[in-house]
This record gives sequence, C-alpha cells and structure tokens, in this order.
Amino acid sequence: MQLKDLFPKIDKPVSAYSVALFRIGFGALMFLDVIYYFNVGLIEKGILGPKVLFPYDFLEWVKPIQSAGVLKLFLGLMGVGALMMSLGLWSRIGAALFFVFNSYLFTLDKSLYNNHIYFFSLVAFLLIWIDADKTLSLKNKIKGISPTPEIPAWQLWILQFQLIVVYFYGGIAKINMDWLSRFEPMRAALQSITPRNALVEFLNEEFMVAFFTYSGLIFDLVIGFMLLYKPTRWIALGCVVFFNITNSWIFDDIGVFPFTMLAATVLFFDTKGLFEKTGKRGRKEKSSKPESFTTPSWLKTGLTIYVCFQLLFPFRHWLLPNDVDWTSVAQRFSWRMKIQFRDIKKMEWKVKNSDTGEEFPVDLAVFTHDMQRRYMGDDARYAYRFAQYLVEFSKENGIANPEVYADIEVSFNGRPVQKFIRPDVDLSKVNYSPFKKIEWIMPLKED
Repeated sequence: MQLKDLFPKIDKPVSAYSVALFRIGFGALMFLDVIYYFNVGLIEKGILGPKVLFPYDFLEWVKPIQSAGVLKLFLGLMGVGALMMSLGLWSRIGAALFFVFNSYLFTLDKSLYNNHIYFFSLVAFLLIWIDADKTLSLKNKIKGISPTPEIPAWQLWILQFQLIVVYFYGGIAKINMDWLSRFEPMRAALQSITPRNALVEFLNEEFMVAFFTYSGLIFDLVIGFMLLYKPTRWIALGCVVFFNITNSWIFDDIGVFPFTMLAATVLFFDTKGLFEKTGKRGRKEKSSKPESFTTPSWLKTGLTIYVCFQLLFPFRHWLLPNDVDWTSVAQRFSWRMKIQFRDIKKMEWKVKNSDTGEEFPVDLAVFTHDMQRRYMGDDARYAYRFAQYLVEFSKENGIANPEVYADIEVSFNGRPVQKFIRPDVDLSKVNYSPFKKIEWIMPLKED
C-alpha cells in the first residue's frame, strides 16, 4: 500500500474562508500577546534578569543571547510575524517568524512555559505549510490577484485536529482521583478568585465546585466531537463561549488563550456564504472549484509524523519511572492543564562549606525571579539545576568543596503539608535523568 492510499480525501477542495478568518484572528491575538510581553518586561525580567535559567531536558544547548537589544528585536519580529499573519501579507513568512522566535524565547527557561504558548507555536508552525492567505488577504490586494476560495482539505483538518487534541487530552489528564473526588485543583482556583463577593462565595459552595469540576472534564472530552458533528455544532459554540470566558475570569495566567480558542471555533463552521457574491438573479455565483489538489508525498509523510507525535508524545510519562504529577517530569508539552495546585509553605536553601562546616543561607531573590521560585516547589529538576548553579557560584567565591541542601515544604492539591526534597541530601552530589527514578525527592503522602 502506498502512502497516498491512506489519504483518499485530504486533497479534496474545501472552502478557504474559515482558515482565513482564523488566520486573521490568531495573528491579531498574537500581536496583542507580543505587546503584553513588552509591557511586563519579558526580556529584562524573565530572561536576562535571573542569574540562572532552567532549561528543558535535551534542550540545554539553547542559550540566551546576552543582549537585551537583540532579544527585544526577536520579540519585535514575533510581532511583525503576527501582523503579517493577520493581514495576510505573506502569512507563511509571518508564521515562520512567529514560530521561530516564540519557540526560541520560551525554550530558554521552562519557568516561562505555559500550555498556551506551546499551542501558539504549534499553530504558527502549521500555518507555515497552509495556504491561509489565499483569500481575505492584503497580499492579494497588493498583487491584484483574485482570491482563491478553495484549499486542500488537509489544511483545514490539521488545524481542527490540533484544537481537538488540546481539549481532549486536557480532559484525559483530568481523569484522576484528585480531580474526580477531591475536586482539586478546581476548589483552590475558585477560592483564589478576587475580589471576594456574593457571587464568588456562591461559586465556592460544594455543589458549585463539583459542577465546575465535572463540567470541565466532560467539556474537554466531548467538545471537539460536538464541533465536528453538524447537529450539535451550535450547542458546542455556546459551550465554548461559556467555558473560555469563565476560564479567562477564574485564571489570571492564561492571557489571550481563551480568546484564541474562541477564534478557533470558526474552523468548524462553513463561512463561505458570508463572502460569496450574489448574481443578478439573487443566486450565489459558483466559484471555479478544482476537482482535486495534489499534495506532495513528502508533505503527507510530514503530516503523518506530526499527527502521530501529537497523539503519542503526551503519554510518554507512562514509560518513565517518576510520578508525572508529583515530580513534573513529562508534565509539559502534554496538555496536562490546571490539574494541580501547590501551596509552598517553606523554601529554604543553604550552602555548606564541607571543609569548615560553615553554613550560608541562600537568598533566592538574588538569583531567581518569582516564577522560578514557585516552580522549585513543583518540579524536582529545578532543585537539581539550581544546586548545580550554586556549586559553581560557591567555587567562584572561595568555597572549594560546597554542599547544597534544600528544605521545601508544600501542600499538594489540598493535602497536608509535606517535604518535597529530602532535606538531608546533598544536592551537589545527586544525578538526574528522566529515565531513572529520582531518589532525592520525598514520596507523595496521601491524607
């Protein structure tokens, strides 16, 4: 069987308007996101501010350019790319600009990670290969080209697929006892809403916490299929609006993500009727539609690899020895969204001179920013990386044989406070591999 036999319909023509509308909305929202990054000082505070960065496993080779000007230029090029996508001004090039620099900046330090940033990079990557500017584009106006109202079906389907994966895998991650029986971390999220008022108090009633918990799970698992199925599509749209507006209100760290998901629902609706011209007799004029497009075999192979990666990679924690929720190993790039909450009760680090026995407390604020310190209570690898840095720093400052200890106490999803890192283990001597059990982390205690 040849590869083309596995794709009998991906070359059939479909309307280009839904993809074009999504391109316009996505690009505009990404431009707003870039403005937000400039306003919060992403470069100065998030990348160049801390003395130590925390790389991803196997991406330790990605290093920041030690120039605020150059990094701001990269951020600016992200904004240019976003505008090019939105305006349809050579949107493939714009998507490539956004993808490259968004991916680079946010792989410098995993403290900057958020699922929606990963999603934005994936969408931009897909738009590099899609004829998203065939219609409703400034490029056509400038070149005097008539818009092309059809594109190959795969270009619409791959975007729909990516959206469904985000929702569905987010639902799968919620199928755990903390979510189903403890109603965590939804309970903690509702309790954190400010300012406190009568509505917020009502939402914190037990039955409302249960409603949000289970409705969120069911929504994630079924919404993509409701959008695909025409009879339920408009009901699904109402659910999408309610879900994403509510998320935008409850969670303060997801930025334009809910609005991007709202914009993406246009991918499931037939919008060509909004743009077709009407002839003199009141009938819609038919566009010349090709019987079929021809997608190169290499691109079909790439699509197959991409789809398989998106389907399989989020489950890699099944093959690894560490508890994904407690250690955070394999937590990222898996759509495991909003399924845990940690209240850090204690965070103390010290360096001990093994030659003299003298101990030195570590002021974390000198070396790290707020997000990095918060993730030290989430991800065991932060302790390993920070210990490595402290060893180098100590040797540079006259301590030839330093030992590093961390005393971190957290409450995980409402459980009693417990130690996260073994406080009696010298972290300067430990090793880490995602494929080996982390012995210097305390086991998670149940109630």
